[in-house]
Amino acid sequence: KSAGGSRNNPSWVRNPLYLVRATRDALVHVFLRQPALPGENPAYEGIGFYVATDDQSLELRDVVCESGFRRKEEVHAEVLLEAGKDYLLIPMMYKKGFESSFDLELYSDQPLSFSKLGDHDADSRRREQIEDEAARTIIQCWVRSRIRRAMRAGPEGREEAKALMNEFFRMPSRNCDEGYLDINLALNALESAYIQLTGDGNAKGSFFPRMRERLKDRNHKVADYDVCL
Repeated sequence: KSAGGSRNNPSWVRNPLYLVRATRDALVHVFLRQPALPGENPAYEGIGFYVATDDQSLELRDVVCESGFRRKEEVHAEVLLEAGKDYLLIPMMYKKGFESSFDLELYSDQPLSFSKLGDHDADSRRREQIEDEAARTIIQCWVRSRIRRAMRAGPEGREEAKALMNEFFRMPSRNCDEGYLDINLALNALESAYIQLTGDGNAKGSFFPRMRERLKDRNHKVADYDVCL
């Protein structure tokens, strides 16, 4: 089951983690499938997966392959794994908090080891991101309290309240990963709407090329919006 959502949510690390290792350099085809629904046009939820290098602490920069997210029964991607190196396969729903069963199939031209991490090992990889998320939540609660007190202090407290809101809650103008994720999502939504209206699949990745280069430098990929198609 999956409930952490895509990497648009800090909780993406809470999805199931599978450890994959190849004894030789291997080209691996990964298929993720959700339960089939009846009818001619079933309303599937968006599903996808990431493959990340395993350095014992899961972060966005570790992601080396993404399937994209699609409202289909099955998604697929291929990834080249280096011999003797550990990788994490992370299946997920696009929506945070949405749980569903799923099947994973891996096909490789070389022998693989594949196993689901137990709770202890999985939590050890997630710990840093979960602690960061908890710290952000605590800080924001404290700041909200400060803002309320400043606003109650009258006109002299309004400048302090404004400064606190600008520092902690102004998104996505801040030059940070969270801000760029919001920009990426907005560009992807715009492109997907254009493709739906025109049927021009070649438009994918063509909007705002300079911004796309900046997003690419931060490892944010166009494939994140496939769930919109």
